[in-house]
Amino acid sequence: NPVAMSRFRPNIVVEGARAYDEDYWREFQIGKLAAHVVRANAKCPIPNIDQNVGVLTKHRPVTEALRATRQGVDPVNDSTGEFFGVYLTHVYEPGLTVRVGDTVEVTARSATRNFALST
Repeated sequence: NPVAMSRFRPNIVVEGARAYDEDYWREFQIGKLAAHVVRANAKCPIPNIDQNVGVLTKHRPVTEALRATRQGVDPVNDSTGEFFGVYLTHVYEPGLTVRVGDTVEVTARSATRNFALST
């Protein structure tokens, strides 16, 4: 069943990119903001919780789906997990604001993922 993006608690959602293309991004621009990928994001159980009722059931559909397709090893610390999205850092510029609708342009890519896919 579809899961609302809000359950993943993202700060920024990019529309129009190929599924999981962020695995290969290393640097990109969001409007005028220069962003750098720090590492892949290993998901915790929170996306399995329906925020309308606040219950984490034994059946964890998000974790199960990611485990079937996105399980791997984080090369930063050799931890295993189910990966979705990335952690970013950015270059601080006073007065610079990111807004809904800003264009995202990938400025540096890698030929390999930012984690080692094991499934």
